[in-house]
Amino acid sequence: RHFHTQHLSSHLLKQCPSLRMPAFERWWIDSKWEEYDAAVTTTNDDPVMPCRPSPESEASHRLIEEIVHSDDNLTNEQAHDVVQDLCFKAKTAVQEIASMVSRRLTPLGKGSRIELEKGSTQHTLRYKRKSWKKPYAVQVNVTHYDKLWNAFTKVYPPLKGEKKVLPSFHVLIFCLLLRYSSLSGGHLLNELRGGGMQGAVMPDTFAVLQRFFPSQEILECFASPWNSQLPLFASAFEDLDTHFGSVGDFRQLVLPEGVFEVNPPFSPALMVKMVEQMNEKLTVATQKSKQLTFFVIVPTAEEDSPRSAPPAKRHAEKSFSAMIHSPYCRLHVMLASREHGYVEGAQHLRPTQYKQSPYDTSLIMLQTDAAHKEFSKKHKSFEKKIRKAFASRHEEEIIERKQKKGRS
Repeated sequence: RHFHTQHLSSHLLKQCPSLRMPAFERWWIDSKWEEYDAAVTTTNDDPVMPCRPSPESEASHRLIEEIVHSDDNLTNEQAHDVVQDLCFKAKTAVQEIASMVSRRLTPLGKGSRIELEKGSTQHTLRYKRKSWKKPYAVQVNVTHYDKLWNAFTKVYPPLKGEKKVLPSFHVLIFCLLLRYSSLSGGHLLNELRGGGMQGAVMPDTFAVLQRFFPSQEILECFASPWNSQLPLFASAFEDLDTHFGSVGDFRQLVLPEGVFEVNPPFSPALMVKMVEQMNEKLTVATQKSKQLTFFVIVPTAEEDSPRSAPPAKRHAEKSFSAMIHSPYCRLHVMLASREHGYVEGAQHLRPTQYKQSPYDTSLIMLQTDAAHKEFSKKHKSFEKKIRKAFASRHEEEIIERKQKKGRS
């Protein structure tokens, strides 16, 4: 799956050299969400790859727009041909993987194993197969390896002192690395390309939320075992992520009341569906007089943006407008680009953790009447503290690294 995804993204970017990896990521994620929304998925479908990609889908139409926008020399017809070829290759890849699954061809067959090589800052996992001349190696930061071990043993407490469980744990980590790299186009592990859609908010953000909502548990709606910061988090891959404490996929969650941090991949179809689901849950919670809050973090989108604007920005307008004009919108804070930041999406692979935001960000608070009644008295204080929590740590981190390097 990882190799197929890598090949598909490389093929697209080779055909369209002016295009960047996020365009592939948006098409990849939106194609999967549109399948789910159309109720055409089955339990046997691939967890990552779109199983029925079509050049006529909305996700593909947006990709065609992005291709044409990135290169003035390409026509709509040429871009359509590129996407049609991409869809064909994706279908072929899915069929090949499905065939392997049906024949029960497990990667860890007889003579295969995953070995751990420990390092001071990074560990290396080497996947060895009898028929391979060289093992396939991936790396993970020590801090995140330890984090996942702690999460794993919290889910399975009796296994904490059992060394015999380590091989199984390493298989899960190896699969997790490949799975989230595949979600990002397949080039994350070796080249650190992609992964921007998996960025997380600053840890101080959750401290502020917990301070202003002290009596309620907070859940991260779009996290992963790598970037989660709270005990409660939802994530994309239930089959893998639940081994590390995930409560499942956002689309399947029952959210009657509580506080939910929503920092989604910035992909148009996903965000539109996300807003629809939040509004449905807010309506039901309002009818039952429940306290329900969604704290949403998305790029600021211009309303009525011109046709010359990048397609990704234009298509983000629909979900953005639906939120800021919603009757449940109680607060909208805008953060200027470069004045705030995020935690890297590939934080488990990179030596640095923080990055500056290249775009303006909107923090949107959606609440039922009951939740807003409690919050309205302190929203001015909240805005001041949340702005401070989002301040970029990138430059501070670079200075600290230089000082540490100088001392060593």
